[in-house]
Amino acid sequence: MMRAFASGQPNVEDCGDCLMGQWQLHAPLEAALRVWVPADLAALRLQQAPWLLADLHALGALPDDRLAEVPRINFWAQALGVLYVIEGGTPGLQVAGKRLSDDHPALGAAGRFMHGHGAVDGQTLPDLFAPHCQIDDVAALRLALATGKALLSLRLRGRAKAGPGAFTVVLNGEPMKDRDLRITGWHGTLTDTTLEVAMQATLRDKEVAELPSQAKSSFLSSCRRSAMNCAPR
Repeated sequence: MMRAFASGQPNVEDCGDCLMGQWQLHAPLEAALRVWVPADLAALRLQQAPWLLADLHALGALPDDRLAEVPRINFWAQALGVLYVIEGGTPGLQVAGKRLSDDHPALGAAGRFMHGHGAVDGQTLPDLFAPHCQIDDVAALRLALATGKALLSLRLRGRAKAGPGAFTVVLNGEPMKDRDLRITGWHGTLTDTTLEVAMQATLRDKEVAELPSQAKSSFLSSCRRSAMNCAPR
């Protein structure tokens, strides 16, 4: 389907197949994300499924009820990763769309999904974390984005409103700039280190818990050596 778009000559059926596949994926993913994403952000960002339905209707296509089976979202960091994935669903179509004729339906009545979709960028990234993360961590993120400095292992710690337990994620990234050196977006990675941090904390707790026992063993060993040294020969 994407090859048909890239060729510059996809027909209406090709467009409908492509948009149908996108809708079958976006609809269940957006439904799963609404449990995790704040309502104001959901209203702004989780709108691709309705756009896709509008595009399908504009092409005269009937939505297929066979939705994709998507993985269960168990942690807020996973939800953020899924949000990034679906936010990046249209750049390839936008590039392919440059090859279409001006009167092609994918650029007109059926082009809402292709052209009405944007990335989660530096302006909205802090808003994603703010409801969940520690104030100091979010402030550090805002400062880095405002100054245009690269994100180097920036740690964000918080607790999701939905789902179990605390989480820790690490951001690494750098700004993308145009020819005039103006920042046009950000490119980077988000790593969920929750399990690693939890394991480190468990090891520290174990070491602390073993200190009294180690001290006692050391004391008794010292006493035995002293008693042996004091014994008559």
